[in-house]
Amino acid sequence: ILIDFIHFQVLPTGNIRFLPFLIDKFRPDVHFGTLQCKLSNPSGTIISTEVVVRAVLDTQFHIQNPDVAVIRGNNAVLRCLGPPELVDYIAVTSWVQDGSLNIYPNFQTGKWLLLPSGELHVFSVDESDGRKVWECRTLHKLTNEVMTSEGARIVVKG
Repeated sequence: ILIDFIHFQVLPTGNIRFLPFLIDKFRPDVHFGTLQCKLSNPSGTIISTEVVVRAVLDTQFHIQNPDVAVIRGNNAVLRCLGPPELVDYIAVTSWVQDGSLNIYPNFQTGKWLLLPSGELHVFSVDESDGRKVWECRTLHKLTNEVMTSEGARIVVKG
């Protein structure tokens, strides 16, 4: 595949960084496939090993945070849900309780634990947990966009 029309940077490490492009310039054969680099000079030609290229389109997205139903005394697991095509590029940075209390990964109290996966575990749920609003805050690793979900609730039953 000849890709001379695509702008890129050769980094000091020798890596190639493809620069952002307009969505109408997206080509699956170039932006989502396997490529090899071919270099020639008077001494000869070399061909690189295959590399997988996967473009990430910078499109609007929303983070979902569904309500969770839990029987009193059990543990609730709250999850941030982003678009499947962005799951590798979105990280949960914190959960926010009632708009003011930030809960960060691996910070555990007797009441909750935020795992590196982004799941928030709320232990021994009671009625007071059902009155709180829980939002997750995310970071898009490529664009550095920070997004906060709408608030969810723990629905306490029985």
